[in-house]
Order: sequence, then structure tokens, then C-alpha cells
Amino acid sequence: MTWIKKRNTSNRNIVTDTVRGSNKQIFTERNDGNSTDSDNITSFNNNGFSLGTNNRVNENGHTYSSWSFAKSKGFFDVVTWTGNGTAGRQLSHNLGCAPGMVAIKCTSDNHNWSVWHRGLSSNAKTITLNDNAAEFTNDAFNGAAPSSTVIHVSSTNASNANTKTYVAYLFAGGEEGYNSVKFDGSNDYLSIADSDDFSFGSGAFTIEAWIKPETISNKGFIAKWT
Repeated sequence: MTWIKKRNTSNRNIVTDTVRGSNKQIFTERNDGNSTDSDNITSFNNNGFSLGTNNRVNENGHTYSSWSFAKSKGFFDVVTWTGNGTAGRQLSHNLGCAPGMVAIKCTSDNHNWSVWHRGLSSNAKTITLNDNAAEFTNDAFNGAAPSSTVIHVSSTNASNANTKTYVAYLFAGGEEGYNSVKFDGSNDYLSIADSDDFSFGSGAFTIEAWIKPETISNKGFIAKWT
């Protein structure tokens, strides 16, 4: 997914992803559905993306910022679906952990963004990406926090109205994320294959980690055997 914004003049925030296709855009500050334009992002490549000449992304002499998110376990995922009007519907994802934030947008009609974040006061609350209002009660996520395998949606226009299409962007950051490990205390260890990256030489080097042991007697935290 790419998120692009012109910095030196007013213009829209353009969000494009590989799942909907490079010619489909939605805007973070508007409630519009998909906009079709093949001259913004022309292709996604294995080392980035290519631009057209549209003034929203590549006007001569103007400056831009872009944020890129790769679909990867423990980092980011994209889910699309067609609504069926069923409250409590569960949609599978491949994030590999509980999300910290999920943003849903209807792509076939004009409806507001609905955003769930684990820092909101309850799972019945959402925030609207295209509005400056505070959190409010909304059933877009059917009052349920997303899990490590599914997100929950309601029957409303916000997330699952019959025949309408949607996209959800899932960001890692749940309380027990993919990027950490938890041991049960019974002969546990994490092993990494040997690599030349571990041949630090004779100069100064640092190995950094966050570790919270329950006991520390006779414990080795980081070690290398050859």
C-alpha cells in the first residue's frame, strides 16, 4: 500500500494498494469510494512503485511525501470483501498477530472511514479518518476487537452493507505482537541460523534487546556457539 501527499500545495492524500490495483485510489480526507486513474501509480515493482504524471503525485517542481507498507506478517495486511449485510461477520486476515489498528473504507459508495484502535476507550468506539471528531460509539466492528486471525464487521454501510465493496488496512501493534516472544519457563530458547552477520570482528559492537526475566540466576540471555 502507498500513501502519497503533495507537501507544498493543497491536494488530496492518495491511498493505493496492490489488492485493489494500482489504478484505484481512495482519499483519507474524503468519504468517496474508489477513484479510477491510471496516471497516479502506474505499477508496483519489486523495489518500489512507478509514477505517472498526475499533479497529485508527480507534478514538475512540486514536493511530495510517501509512506509504503508491505503485506507482511507482523507488520501489515490488506483485506477486501463484498458486504452481505450480516452483523457479526468474521473476515480472515494474514497479519499473523492481533492488530493494533484497523481502518475500513467502503470502496463502492460514499461512506466515512471507520478506524478501530486498541487505544480507544472501548471496542464499541471508532474514530473517523476523514473527520476531526473525537471517538464515538459506532458498530462498524460489531463491538469486538480484532483477533490474530479475524476482524469483525457489522451489517451497516460502515463495514458490511449488502453488495457494497470494502477494503481494510490492518496494522500490527496488538498487546502481544508478532515481533516479540514469550517463553513459558520450561527449557525455552530462540535459535537463529549462523550467519556472517554475527562475525563482528575486533571493533566495538552492540547487541540490543528488551528482556523481562522472572528470575535471573544462572541465565544466559544472548550466546553464540560454533
